[in-house]
Order: sequence, then structure tokens, then C-alpha cells
Amino acid sequence: MHHLCLKLNHQIKNVKFYFLLIAILPIFSCKKRRDEPQPTEGIVKGTVYTNTNGYKEIHGADITLEDTTKSLYNKKKHHSLKDGTFWIGDVSPNDYDITVEHSQYEHYASKISVKAGDQTNHSVALKPIAPILSLANGIENLDFGLTTNSLTFTIENVGIDTLKWKLVFEEESWFTVNVLEGTGSVEIIVTINREELLEGTYESEVIVKNKEFDEDADTIDIHVASENKLISLKPGADEGKDALAILNSRYYSEISINHPHSTALLLSQWTHSGVLTPTISIIEFTELKSLTNVNVLKAELIFHDGSDLINDNDTPLTDTEVNGYDNDNTIIIYPITEEWVEEGINGSNLPSYSTNFQAKIPRNNDRLALKIADVTTMVQEMIDNPDSYHGFYLSCKIQSFYRSMVLASSDAPNPDEHPELRITYLDK
Repeated sequence: MHHLCLKLNHQIKNVKFYFLLIAILPIFSCKKRRDEPQPTEGIVKGTVYTNTNGYKEIHGADITLEDTTKSLYNKKKHHSLKDGTFWIGDVSPNDYDITVEHSQYEHYASKISVKAGDQTNHSVALKPIAPILSLANGIENLDFGLTTNSLTFTIENVGIDTLKWKLVFEEESWFTVNVLEGTGSVEIIVTINREELLEGTYESEVIVKNKEFDEDADTIDIHVASENKLISLKPGADEGKDALAILNSRYYSEISINHPHSTALLLSQWTHSGVLTPTISIIEFTELKSLTNVNVLKAELIFHDGSDLINDNDTPLTDTEVNGYDNDNTIIIYPITEEWVEEGINGSNLPSYSTNFQAKIPRNNDRLALKIADVTTMVQEMIDNPDSYHGFYLSCKIQSFYRSMVLASSDAPNPDEHPELRITYLDK
């Protein structure tokens, strides 16, 4: 019994101690808070905007805070950010004159009071005095994803008078806009040229500027994703397959252009003597048959100039001979419909071709320029029907004197100048 009483007395003492501790804790806690330093300054925060013709945050407005005694030591300045907000800290408690200025808006002035430890909220609506550029619905980006080809944004004037605007952006081959500059409210169409894309993500931006106020501008970010792939077929002499032939051998003279392994391909409707002798060339990229089950977005047949190669043992051709007296030397390209052997080509055994699918190398009398044909439709047909098509047949569009174009072949000594078939595609 004695031990039980001692134990109870000990427990009662512990309980009394805990109650005492709980009672005095708030006293220490309050004393600590009273000892902490109290804020002696305040904050002024707000947004500068206009809502005359539609809500728009105002960027770059000058906000000045000056105490009512006009003491220079208590004058503070700030600029509104892109979203129109401003924040002025370390403001001594006092009454202040607040002014907001911007070259395109009316001057604003008012009074506010700042208290120690408090945040004073003071947003300002300004009335425009000039044209103000804005983008409808506050749009900031265009995301085209993997499949979208065209999106729009609208330029608006939320100010007064006539807005004159312009678009500024880095030139990119993979997107275009329908209008570069104008007046008033206009819908801008951004179009993605997906055949110019390779696999990956593409980003750019279009800046819309007020032509009379360069600082008045908005930016549209462009985001595009692509799964496009690229293949370049550019065979050399060993694996290349191209040939040329003169169709009327009666007027043929002993020059190197009739050999099937010539370093150049000649398309012409005349000879050195001026006698009408049509010359054609044929070429096949045998590696094309390895490309199956794809959608061709863009296919280009690309040739380099071969005028310096055509007379290996003779004098170089003159500009007139190369360019055909500056006449229309457009080349028409047809798909070849039967198999052929490079060594056996001459004017009497050319492979047959189809006129259902055609392409062309546009008129080009500049011997330094690339000669490029858009063969997208033709290449898609060749890939879909590999047993039916066997290369490209090239001939002059106009069957008349003084037309010619000279192209480097896959036998040319410089590999960089060999013919190329460049294909941008998507897997089906």
C-alpha cells in the first residue's frame, strides 16, 4: 500500500508539471513575438491596363511614387512588365502622389497611402491617345503539332486612329505568312510547309510591331512537330546508271557525247553544225526500289551544270552552245516503263516511257545554277509500282533549233556534282 501511495503521488506531481508547462508556454511565445522586429515599410503593387476597346495589359508604363512633401529622397520609379504588373517595395509609411505615364496613353495621377507592413494595391486603367496594337484573345503561341498545316491569329487596334503594323521574323523555308504588313484589324494566316521539315521539333517566332511605336509589339511563338524522314540518292560512276543518245545518228559527228558513260548528260535540239539532231538522256536511281510503304511529301531531281565536261578532248562549249541562244530550254521528264542496260543505249533502242506522269526542269540559262525538277507525284508512283517504272527519260520540251541544257552525270569526276534524288517522306 505504501508503494502504491508513493506511485500515485509521483504521477500527480507529473500531471501538475505538465499543466504548469502548458499554462506558461503562451507567455513565452507572446514574449518572443513582441521581441521580433516589426515591418517599418510597405509595398505598392498593381497592374496598368486599358479597357477602352478591349482589355490589354500595358507594358513599359512609367510609374512614379513621390511623397506629398515632394522630397527627392522619397521618390521611387518603376516600369510595368509585359503582363502590365508593377511592384514597388521598401516604401516608407506616408501619403504619396502616384503618376503613370506612357507615350500612347493619357497621363494618370492620383494619391495613395502606404502603411508599415501593408501591401497597397493600386491598379490603373489608362485611356489611349494613339493606335494600340493587340492580338485577339491574348493569343501568344500557335502549336501545329504533327498534322496541322495552317493556323491564324488576328491583329487588333485597341487604341484610336489608324493602326499601321508590320511582321518581323527570321525567314524560314518551313513556314509562310499571307501578309507582311498592313493597317487596321487583319487575320494573319501562318502556313506550315511540312515537306520542308525533317524529323524533330521546330520553333520560331513572329513579332507584330506597331510601325509608329516600335516598343508597341507582341510576339507569336510557333511550335511544330514532325515525323518526316529524308533520303538522298546520289550514285557514283560504279553504281550510277545514266546514258545519253542522239536520236538521228545520220548527223552524228565524232565527239564524246554519244558514249553512254559520258561525264555529262546533254539535252539538245541542235548539233555543232546547226543541224536538227535531238539528243535525250535517261537516268535511273536503282536504290529507289528499296524505299517501300511510304508517303512522299516532296521529291526533287537535282542536277549540276556539266557544260565544262561535255567536250573532254575538245574546246569547252560556248555560253551560246550551252544555253541554246537563251531560248526556252525547259526539259520535260517522263517515267521510263521498261528495264534498260546502260551499255546498250543508243538512238535506236531507247526504253519506252509513259506520258501519264510528267515533271520538268524549268527554263534555266544560268550554267552555275542547280537544275531542279519537282518529281513528287512521279516518285510516289514509282515507289507504289516498283515493277512498272525504271527511271527518268529527259528531253527538250520544244522541238526546235537552238535549245540545250548540259547536266553533270554520275560519271563526272567531282562526286559533289553527281545527280541526286532527294526525297522527304513519312512512313505509312
